[in-house]
Amino acid sequence: MTTGAIVVAGGRGERLGRGVPKGMIEINGLPMWMFASLAFESANSITTMVVVVPGGYEEVVIDLAKHYGLSKIKSVVVGGDERQDSVALGLNALPATAECLLIHDGARPFVSIDLIDLVSASLRTHKAAFAGLPISDTLHQNKGGMALEGPDRSLLVGAQTPQGFHRTVLEEAMKLAGKGHAKYTDEVALVRNMLHINSAIVPGDPSNIKVTRPEDLILYSDRLKGISDKLKSRLS
Repeated sequence: MTTGAIVVAGGRGERLGRGVPKGMIEINGLPMWMFASLAFESANSITTMVVVVPGGYEEVVIDLAKHYGLSKIKSVVVGGDERQDSVALGLNALPATAECLLIHDGARPFVSIDLIDLVSASLRTHKAAFAGLPISDTLHQNKGGMALEGPDRSLLVGAQTPQGFHRTVLEEAMKLAGKGHAKYTDEVALVRNMLHINSAIVPGDPSNIKVTRPEDLILYSDRLKGISDKLKSRLS
């Protein structure tokens, strides 16, 4: 069973305040979309990759992928208005040889090869799987600024990416969502609500954070620079 990957790097990244799309923000001279892509390039479970980018960046991304030897990237496509649209465009561009696929946020630059391989392996026995972490905080409902009773956190899990699916499952869920004009920001919820298929939970990685705020770039600057250096070492 062959598995491809879709790295979604089409987000605007307005909260980062850099004036460029989030995945295109440069760290030590290289854009952030490359960092997660390096992990997927290095993962044995992944055979092919599509990168979804903002309009106007296609040629730059293609050239960088070639220059740094990210040979699993077979297509670079422009994303849509919403995440679900971007994932659908990436899915359409994924080579037909990919029977399964992993979807990953380009703004999660610290994804590990081990986590990629774990989610991929789960697809051997499940139609859908994702990386998830237990909720450590106590949760309350907010009603008019007042805290009401919240859910039992032991029953909850925080979703990370990658999220993995059998290709036919995600294609069918996307088709049904399109007919009903239903929009989701998470493919696990999309597949569950459209097809009543529950996803297996693979233990996530606390370090697999999503870069969303300006302070994240400062807090994780050393780790980001380390990945950038790994990419640059591919040229030596």
